[in-house]
Amino acid sequence: MTKMIRSPLVFCLVGGWIIWWFLQEPPLIVITQAQYQEALNNWQTTRGKPATQAEAADILLNLRRERVLLKAAEDAGLLSLPAIDRRLQALAESLLSTKSQNIELVKTQIIDEALLNDTVVQNYLIEAYRQHLTGQMDKHVTDVELKTMYQANLDQFKTPERRSIRHLYTAFDNNAADKDINRLKEDLQASLLGWTQAQARSDTFIAGHQFDVLSQAELSKILGDTAAEKVFGLTPAVISEAISSPFGWHLIIVDQVVPTAQKSFDEVKSLLKSMVLQQRQQRHEVQMIDGLMQQYGWQLP
Repeated sequence: MTKMIRSPLVFCLVGGWIIWWFLQEPPLIVITQAQYQEALNNWQTTRGKPATQAEAADILLNLRRERVLLKAAEDAGLLSLPAIDRRLQALAESLLSTKSQNIELVKTQIIDEALLNDTVVQNYLIEAYRQHLTGQMDKHVTDVELKTMYQANLDQFKTPERRSIRHLYTAFDNNAADKDINRLKEDLQASLLGWTQAQARSDTFIAGHQFDVLSQAELSKILGDTAAEKVFGLTPAVISEAISSPFGWHLIIVDQVVPTAQKSFDEVKSLLKSMVLQQRQQRHEVQMIDGLMQQYGWQLP
C-alpha cells in the first residue's frame, strides 16, 4: 500500500481528486427577486411598515433557510410521500388539456414549479423534513435534565390562587340596575335582609349565584376579565362594592381563598420530558439547518 501511494501516478490521481473535491461548487439555491419582493411586501402588509435594512436581511435569511429545507427534503426523497404525490396529481389534473396526456409525465414536469410556487407542497415538505430531523434526534432524557428543567421553570409549575364566591346580580336590561344593586347592599349592611332574601330580590344569573374554587382565568370566562380581576383583589367575607360585568351589576363575597401552591417534581415529570425534548429538538434543528446552509450555495439574481 505504501508503495502504491509513493507511485507518482497514484499520488497525482489522489491529489487531483482531493483538489477536485475542494473546488466543487456547492449545490446552488436560487432566490428570485420576485420571491424576495413578495416576502418584503408580506412583511409590510402584516406590520404596516416597510422592513428596515436589518429586517430585510432577516427576511432574506429566512427565505434561504426555507429554500435549503425544500432542497434537503427533495434530496431526502420526501417528494415521494403520498401527500405530496396527491397534491402533484391534483395540480397535474388541473393542467391536462386532453385526456390522452400522460398524467405521470405532467407530474414530473411540474415538480420544479410546485417547489417554487405551491405553498401546499412547500409547507408539507418543510414540515416533513423537520419531522425527519426529529427522527434522527436522541430521545433519551435523564433525571438530571428533568430536574434542571424543573428548577429553571418553577413559576410555571404552580397552581394559581383560587377563590370560592357568591354574588347577587341585577341585569343591565333593568333601567334601575345600578340603584337596585346598591339598595341591596344597604339593606344587607343594615341587617334588613339576609343573603337568601337578598338573592330572592336579585335577578337570576344564568351561571348561578355561587362558584366553588375558581382561578382568576376560570372566573374571567364567566364574569369577564375586569370583574374577575376585581374579585381577586377583594378581602374575604366582605361585601364588595357594585362590580360591573358584561351582563350587569354584582355584589360579591369571597368565602374561601385557596392560595397558590408549588407542584412537585413527580407531578410534572411527564410535562418536563416534553419540554426537554422540545428544547432539544429546537437545538438539533438549528444545528442541522446551519449545517445544511453550509452545504448549499445561494444566489439572488
